[in-house]
Parts: sequence; C-alpha cells; structure tokens
Amino acid sequence: MAELADGGGSSSSSSTHRWSYDVFLNFRGEDTGNGFISHLYKALCDNGIYTFIDNDLPKGEEIVKTIERSMISVVVFSENYAESSWCLDELVKIMQCRTNGQLVLPLFYKVYPLEVRIQRGNFGAALTKLEDKFKNKVQSWRTALTLAANLSGWPYWNGFEFKFIQQLIETISDIKLNGTRLYVARCPVGVNSELSPNRGFYCNRLTPRIREATVKKILMADLNDGGGSSSSSTLRWSYDAFLSFRGGYTRNSFTGHLYKALCDNGIYTFIDNDLPKGEEISEELLKTIERSMISVVVFSEYYAESRWCLDELVMIMQCRTNGQLVLPLFYKVDPSEVRNQRGNFGAALTKFEDKFKNK
Repeated sequence: MAELADGGGSSSSSSTHRWSYDVFLNFRGEDTGNGFISHLYKALCDNGIYTFIDNDLPKGEEIVKTIERSMISVVVFSENYAESSWCLDELVKIMQCRTNGQLVLPLFYKVYPLEVRIQRGNFGAALTKLEDKFKNKVQSWRTALTLAANLSGWPYWNGFEFKFIQQLIETISDIKLNGTRLYVARCPVGVNSELSPNRGFYCNRLTPRIREATVKKILMADLNDGGGSSSSSTLRWSYDAFLSFRGGYTRNSFTGHLYKALCDNGIYTFIDNDLPKGEEISEELLKTIERSMISVVVFSEYYAESRWCLDELVMIMQCRTNGQLVLPLFYKVDPSEVRNQRGNFGAALTKFEDKFKNK
C-alpha cells in the first residue's frame, strides 16, 4: 500500500485506503516486456515501490479497478505501442484517472514524443489500421495519446538503460515519500532460462533472473576461487570477471544491466568502455584477460562480425588452460550456431576468410 499523501491533498490515512499500488505499468509487451520493462519492474520492487504488472490478471473490469487504485501510472510508449487496442484502452482509463489526482509519467522508449502527440509514423499507421474495427474507440485513443504526450515525459534513445531506470526510480521514490507531484522530466515477466549443454546460459527471453543467475554463478566461483586458495587468488587476479561482448548490440541493454548487477554484488568486473581500439587487440587488454578469474562471453547475433571480439575469445580460451573459468551466455542465439559456426556466425567468418586466413 502507498501509505502517503495521495497527490490530491488528502491525508496519509485516507491514502492508505485509496491506493492499492504505488505504480501501474502500461506497456506493449512484445516491444519491451522481456527487456526494458522486466528490468524496470524489478528495480521498482527492489526499491520498495509496490508495482502492478499485468502478466497474470484476466483482461477486463479487474484491471480497470487496478488502474483506479494506483497512485502513479507509468506509460511506456514504444515503437508498436499503438498496435495494441489493449494498451490504448488502458491509456484512456489512465488519463481519465488523472483528473482525479493520480499521476501519469510517460516514457518515450526510442520514439519521438511528437509521433505520439500527433499520431504520425508507426502511431498514425497503427490507428489507421484499427479504424474500421474500432470506429467508436479510435477518437478516444487519439485524444488520450495527445494528452499523455503533452505531459512532461522521459525520452530514452541510447545509453545505459540501468542509469535511465535509476533516475526514474529516484523520481518515483521522491513522489512516494513526499506525496507530491514534484518531479523533473528529462526531455514478474516469464522466465525461460536454462543451462545449455556446454554449461552456458541460453537467454531466449531477457529477464533479470538470467542476470541474477549469472551473478550467483560468479559469486560461487569467487568463493571457490576456481580451485585455488583465497590468498593466492588475491595475488593472482586483478579482476573477478572480464566481460567479452559485441558492444553495439548489448552494451546499453543486457550487458549494461549485467555489469551493474555484478558491481552491486561486489564482483570486481572489467568492461572495455574506455580502452583504445585498433587493428590489433592491445597488450593492455590481453593482460587484463590474463588477470581475470572468470571471463563471461556474451554471444549475441552479430558477435562473430567483430574481429575484436574473436581475438578476445581466442585469448580467453588460451587462459582457460591455466585454470581460469569461462562462462558463455547465449543471448538470443542457439548454442549450436556458435558451436558449428552456422547462421550469422558462419556467414561472418566466411566474410573474414580472405582477409584473415591465418586467424
């Protein structure tokens, strides 16, 4: 329960009876449900913000009541948001409740606020498609989209998602603590994770539990020191974990969240944000791999298109013969594609064949 002033001037005691949730999350599941939203939901819960996410409730009157009894509605506008009549119906109700003193925080996740406000681009096309089937609803949807997009919102395009989420958490925590509208805008999801046959994690759906499982596995390895004593480990290792990944595809999402979680759990982790890149992998980076107890290799769709990643991987596997651990994560790729170099992995290596025959 939100035991705070309800944003409409009532006392904390009346607020206790009024709100069932601090936050209601409105989002298009296919766009963000297994990535951004799952991390946002976990962060809200971890910070004591009682949050509703509509994974399990049947759609109907019950969810309408949930919106009515939520102090804040966080609306996540994403690329295909307006293709969902369900999202749009929720939004209409959210904007109606706003007139009763509830707060609405719109997030523009890789979409321009103007596209939402005047319904152009994907938003315009989606509403045009729905026009014939929902003639009596489309105008109310358009009005709700315009009203919501006219509010102070939070745009996200790139950068570390966890930093964006942390800023949002701080804002919502302040609102909850003070019971006010004061904030400054900046213009449990299903799990399908398992250990693969070669003891890596296969991430078909990105959820925080994949990240947590990785952290726990590394913590256990840290305790066991990969077979050595803790005193020798202190002298031998400069880092607990070295992250190898294709930056353009996971740095600001999965790997960014993983890096933060590792650091938050006291796992001293190297991520190559700042090292200079060149034609050849640097001596500095090679030494870093040698002095990392565990290497976490995040295989993503275009991993093999980066010779930098492949050079790192060669060094990582060489170090494994010296007692270091390797933990492979298969991020939305089938482990057999990596093992047998087929699909994108085979195509990428074929392109490299002429230029790097010796490698």
